[in-house]
Amino acid sequence: MPFMRADLNLLRIFDILMEVRSVSRAAVRLGLTQSAVSHALARLREQLGDPLFIRVRGGLRPTPRASEIAPSIREGLSRLQDALSFAPFEPACTPRSFAISASSYFCVTLLPAVIERARAEAPFAQFRISAPNNDLLSGLDAGTLDLALGTFGPYVGRFAKSILFMERLVWVGRAGSARDDIPTRPRLSMSRAPQPSFADEPPLRDGLEQRIGSAPSTSFPPGPSPVTVHDPLSVGAMIAGSDLVTLLPKQLATMITARGRVDVLAPSDQGDIEISMLWHSRATTDPAHMWLRGIVAATAATLG
Repeated sequence: MPFMRADLNLLRIFDILMEVRSVSRAAVRLGLTQSAVSHALARLREQLGDPLFIRVRGGLRPTPRASEIAPSIREGLSRLQDALSFAPFEPACTPRSFAISASSYFCVTLLPAVIERARAEAPFAQFRISAPNNDLLSGLDAGTLDLALGTFGPYVGRFAKSILFMERLVWVGRAGSARDDIPTRPRLSMSRAPQPSFADEPPLRDGLEQRIGSAPSTSFPPGPSPVTVHDPLSVGAMIAGSDLVTLLPKQLATMITARGRVDVLAPSDQGDIEISMLWHSRATTDPAHMWLRGIVAATAATLG
């Protein structure tokens, strides 16, 4: 039998014998009987075609062949132990940097609480938030991006997905304004910001921002749009001083209306929107990544 196919237990016994130079002492170290150690040594001798150890007064003396292979065996066993050792992730001590892809919607509604909680548990960690772009999938593939937040279809393959919560678009308007004339009110519209192009990944094509203020509503036909803004964060100030109405995600609308100058007028009829996080499947069991996903999921669960 080639040496490379030898039982790892035999290699461990050989390594201990090289260290203690005694069958009896090796047996004590390994918690085995002397007979078991002697039997293992006999198997190694047979496999290698070399005596390996010669009995001398006071113990064993390695043969030239044993002395030659001993350093490589010890190094190999050490590397294998390092590879199989589980190092628990300790948030309080980690200096790890986490990269998250998230639009302005998440930067306002979800991530502030995520970062607050994460930094309380991991004060030395770093967090880099970037806007979704065409490098999103390649970033997940390369490991330069840990997590992506957005609306993702049913995905299988090299990525994994977890649903965080369900979102819904609502009509918002100036506080105290009528709720029964939405079809005739002028609209505040939002320009379509460049979105990641996932031509080869159909389930990932449509992002949340593509729906805000642009998808048709069967209950309220399109009205005039005299004002167009570039992002949903500008809506509150624009709506508060005008007769304009627009569609916003409920979580964002709730934050804006809390200031008292804008009201939610009515829900849209577009149905729920699935808000998820996406990551590369190779990171699923990584302790640090599991911690990050746990923080995001726990924070998302508090959104009503």
